[in-house]
Amino acid sequence: MLTPSSSVEDLYRWLKNKSYLYDGTILAEGPYQLSIQIAESLTPKQLKELLLAVENPTTGSIVYKYGYRSFIASSTIADTQLALKYYHRLNLRRQLGYTLRNSRCMIAWIASRALYELGIPTPKPIAVFEKKRFGLITDKALLVTEIAEGIPLPQFLNNHGNDLKLMDTVAQNCRKIFHKFKEYRIYHGDTAPKNFIISPTGEVSIIDLDAVCVAMPEPLFTKKHKKDIHQFSTVWINFSSHLEPIFTKYF
Repeated sequence: MLTPSSSVEDLYRWLKNKSYLYDGTILAEGPYQLSIQIAESLTPKQLKELLLAVENPTTGSIVYKYGYRSFIASSTIADTQLALKYYHRLNLRRQLGYTLRNSRCMIAWIASRALYELGIPTPKPIAVFEKKRFGLITDKALLVTEIAEGIPLPQFLNNHGNDLKLMDTVAQNCRKIFHKFKEYRIYHGDTAPKNFIISPTGEVSIIDLDAVCVAMPEPLFTKKHKKDIHQFSTVWINFSSHLEPIFTKYF
C-alpha cells in the first residue's frame, strides 16, 4: 500500500507487483466476463446498483459530459452520490490494441488509486468494472469514484478571478500537485484547466486520469512534465494579465 511518505521506488514496485489489483470478482455469462475491482467496502445494495449501472449507465444518472470515447455522470447509489465514468465500446482495432495493454478505464483506476494513496488530491476511487468478451476484448467499462467538490478552474476564474488572495491560494495548491507529479515522475497527459476542480475555499482536485503515466523514466518524464505545465499555464495567461504575476510566482 502506498502512503504520502512513499518514495518513487515504492511507487515503481507497487506498479511492477500490480498492487493496484485486489482479489477481484469475476462474473461469467456466455462469452462475457465481468471483472470487478473494489477499493471501498460496498454493501450488497450498492454493488447491485453499480452492476445495473454497468448495463444501463444513463438510467437515473445526471450526465455532465458526453464524448465519443466516454461520458461522465453522477448517480445516487444506495443513497450515496457517486461519479461514474462510462467508457464506450471501441472499434475493433482499438479493442484489439487494449488486449495488449491496460484499457483507458484501467489506466484511470490505477492512476486514481496511486494519486489518492500518495496524498495527491483526486476523487477517492471506489470501484472499476470491465466487461470483456472471451476475457480479452473490452466491451464495457465503468469507473466509480467519489465526486470532486467544486467547479472547473476556467469557471472558477470567471467567478472569482478578481479575488487575488483566493487566486494565490489556488495557484499554490496547483503548484503542490505539480510538485508531487515531479517527485513521483507522474505525467498526467491532459492538464487542461477543466480537469482541475476548485472548491469554494481554493482547494484543488485533479480529474480525468485516463492518460496518466506514473514512475516514468527520468529523461522521458522531464520532457513530458514541461508539456503538462505548458498546457496548464494557458488559462492563467490568457484569462487576464493581472493573474500572470500570480502564475509566474509559483511556476
